[in-house]
Amino acid sequence: MLEKVAEGFKKHDLDISSLVGISEQLQNEDFVEVLQNADFEKLDRDILEKFMPFLDDISKKNLFAKIIDGEVDYNFLEIFLPHVDPYYVAEQIEAAVMTGSIEWDALKILDEACRVQNEKIKKEMRDAGWVDKNEQPK
Repeated sequence: MLEKVAEGFKKHDLDISSLVGISEQLQNEDFVEVLQNADFEKLDRDILEKFMPFLDDISKKNLFAKIIDGEVDYNFLEIFLPHVDPYYVAEQIEAAVMTGSIEWDALKILDEACRVQNEKIKKEMRDAGWVDKNEQPK
């Protein structure tokens, strides 16, 4: 039912796909059990990973600030970076590493996110016909 509503709204440039996605997650019995047993005193990586696509921009910024300040483990960048443009936050991550707020290994996570982003862009360019499928974009 929600998928039908989402498709209907989409025709009018209204996107409620996040609502559809979260309802699908809540139908998964294993996930619901994880939620019921969760202790929210500490940020749970598995739960955050499931809900990350549904967070608004302010929540994403708050999470990022906590990672950069060292309040949340820098490994949460693995969950955060796929949902933002890694190049947009790269300087802040590099600065946090240089000041010692987060570990040097955060740069490996950033590097991997940038590599994935580049591959995605290259694929989109090939799919759009901007470059030959065998040619590498410059």
